[in-house]
Amino acid sequence: MNTRVLTALVGMLVGIAATYLYASYFIPKDDGRDLKPEGGNGGYSYADQNKKKVWLDQDYLRASEEYIAYEFKYPRDFDIFRGEQAIGGTLGPARSRVQVAFPADAFETPRTNFSEAYLTVSILYEATEETCFADLAGGRENSALSGRKTINGQDFRTGETMGAAAGNFYESKVYRTLYRGRCYEIEETLHTTNIGVYEPGTVREFDAEKAWTILHNIRDTFRVYTAKEPGNL
Repeated sequence: MNTRVLTALVGMLVGIAATYLYASYFIPKDDGRDLKPEGGNGGYSYADQNKKKVWLDQDYLRASEEYIAYEFKYPRDFDIFRGEQAIGGTLGPARSRVQVAFPADAFETPRTNFSEAYLTVSILYEATEETCFADLAGGRENSALSGRKTINGQDFRTGETMGAAAGNFYESKVYRTLYRGRCYEIEETLHTTNIGVYEPGTVREFDAEKAWTILHNIRDTFRVYTAKEPGNL
C-alpha cells in the first residue's frame, strides 16, 4: 500500500479515536439520572412517572403460607431511610418502616423558605379498628381521622396535623388502612420556616403545592396485598 495512503488512514483513525475519547469524557451527558425540581437539569421533574424506583417490603406468614407486602414507587433521586433512620409517622415509636424524602438540594433555586418534605410508611401489628383509627398520636391539632380516600382499591381513613416550633412549621397529611390485622399508615409531611426571619426580599414564599403534588403521586402508587410467592424487583 502506498505510504502516503497508509499515513492518511492512520491519521483518520487517530482522529476518530480522539473525537470519541473527547466526547466520552468531556462532553456532559444528560441521561435522566439526575432528576431535579422544575427548572433544573433540562426540565426534568420529580413528578415524572417514568423515572421511578419501587420500594417493596414483605413478610412471610407461616400460618397461611403466604407473603403480606406493601409497595410504592418514588422518584429515583429521592433519599431513602429505613427502620430507626426513618422519621415521621404517628403510630408511635419504632413503627416507621421506610421514609422517602426530597434530597437536600431540592427547590434550591430560587431561594425559598422550603426546608424538607417526605413520605413515611409505618405499620402497627396486631391492630384493631379501635387502635388503627384512633386520633393521631400526641393529641396534635386537627388530629381526628375524619376523612376517607380510596388508594388502589384500598379504603383509608385520613386526617391532617399541624405544628410549629421556633419558627418552623410542619404540616402532615395522614392515611391509615387496616389490612389482615395490620394498620398501615402513610404520612406526608411538609416542613417550612417562617419567612419573617429572613432579610426582606431575600427569600420567596415556597409554593407548597409543588411538594404536595409529588408526595401525592407517591401516595397514589401505594398498595398492600398478599401473595403465595415473594415479590421480586
